[in-house]
This record gives sequence, C-alpha cells and structure tokens, in this order.
Amino acid sequence: MENKKNKSNSGKIFIIRFKGNKKGMLLAEETLKTVIAVIVIVFLVYFLVNLYFGKLKDDAVKSSEQILISSDQSIKNIIGSLKEGESKNLILQRVSTFGDNWHLLSFTEIDEENPNACAGKNCLCICDDVPSEILKTQANECNKDGICAVVQNLKNEKINLELGEILTEISISKQNKEVLITKK
Repeated sequence: MENKKNKSNSGKIFIIRFKGNKKGMLLAEETLKTVIAVIVIVFLVYFLVNLYFGKLKDDAVKSSEQILISSDQSIKNIIGSLKEGESKNLILQRVSTFGDNWHLLSFTEIDEENPNACAGKNCLCICDDVPSEILKTQANECNKDGICAVVQNLKNEKINLELGEILTEISISKQNKEVLITKK
C-alpha cells in the first residue's frame, strides 16, 4: 500500500501554502506598485521640464541671432549701412521671456580671451548667463550659449549691456572709421 502511494504521488507537483498573514503580502505588492508609479511620474516630470527649458533656450538663441545678424534691423546690418559720422538708435527687445541673463558683449583683437566664433577679430556677441567682469568666463559662456558676429573697426571699448529689460535702446555710430555702440 505504501508503494502505491509513492507511485501515485510521483510526478505530481505540490503547492505549499503558508499560513501567514495574506494582508501583509498584499501590502508589499501595493507598496512596490506605488514606488514604481512614483519613479515613473518623477522621470516624466523631469523629461517634460527639460523639454520645456530646452525649447525656451532654442527660442532665445533664435531671437538673439535675429537681433545680431539675420533680420533687416539687426545690429550687423545697421553697422554695414552707416556712413562716416552717422548715428542710429536701435531698440532691442528682450531676448528671452524667461530669465534676464542675456547680455550684448564686445570682444576686441587685443582681448586675451575671445569666443571661438570671433577668431581673434573684433566682434559682438549676445550670450546667456554671463558674469559681469571675468573675460575668460564671458568668452566660455559665449562659446556655449551665444551668437557672435565679427564687426570690423569696432571701437576698443568694452560693451556689456544687459538685455533683460523689455526694451533696451542702444545707439550705433560710426566716427573716425570706428563703430561705437552705447546704451541710451
């Protein structure tokens, strides 16, 4: 009779059941689901915030490119159209609606540090997040987040105009074959 039991039980799978607290198992299961859901939500929020700020940065770079180079009323086009002794006022709109760290900077041939786009020539740059006095850091920031345009005969005066206001008025003049830019 014992042999029959062994023969009949061989090949069968036995399920072992614990007599423990079933509510405790459900609590661990729900906690794991909640933790995974929180991680997914945090990742999604991080992704959306980066996407939003990346779009803002792209818009600001496009805006600064229009101000400096590509529009009909850009600084570079106005400088090119000025004759000796002429002066023209230009109103610049704020580069970015988010943050007030955009600056119009000048770099000259005699400066120790210039952005790569200047290639050792006189140039104007619109750059983000620029410290006010440290030239090397200004050049590095313009390499990272900035637009530069070479301007021949730019006067060797340091220009550092904050473009955080809604409207900034500047004066561009050509005197003694030099281009001078000042804030009005």
